[in-house]
Parts: sequence; structure tokens; C-alpha cells
Amino acid sequence: MLRGTLGAFIKGGLDTATQAIQQANVSDEEEIVQKLEQFGAKKTAYNQGMQEYQSESDLISDVASTLAVQDDDFLKDISDQDMRSLARTLITMSG
Repeated sequence: MLRGTLGAFIKGGLDTATQAIQQANVSDEEEIVQKLEQFGAKKTAYNQGMQEYQSESDLISDVASTLAVQDDDFLKDISDQDMRSLARTLITMSG
């Protein structure tokens, strides 16, 4: 279709543009992979933190339930929130 110097010039220009576009696509793909890997690490850390939080919350609930059945005067008529706060304090103090 295109012959001669003009054809070679246009073909060379198109090849260069194609290579530039392909390199940009590779760079974009590498950036996406990198962001996904970072997200994966952050998601793993988040899941671990949530598991630790749930374990601590379960322990607080268990201690609060145990305290709730005690007959001590200062534990009577205490709200659930205050009971959980007391349980958290006892857990913290016990190490």
C-alpha cells in the first residue's frame, strides 16, 4: 500500500507508537499487580486484627458474664456497659 521512503517512515512511526503503547500497558499492569499485592497484605493484617479484636471481645464478655452472677453488693444493679468496662479493667490488670 505505502511504498518507498514515505511508507517506511510511516511504518516506522507506527511501530514506535505501538511499542510505546505496549510498554505503557505493561507498566499499568505491573502497577495494578503491585497494588493488588499491597491490598492483599493489608487485608491479611486487617483480618488478623479483627480476629484478635474478636478474641478480646469474647474474653471480655466471658469475664463480664462471670462477674454478673457474683453476689457482691457493688456488682448489683450495674449496667452491662459498666460490667464490660470492669471486666476489661480486670483483664488489663491481670496482664
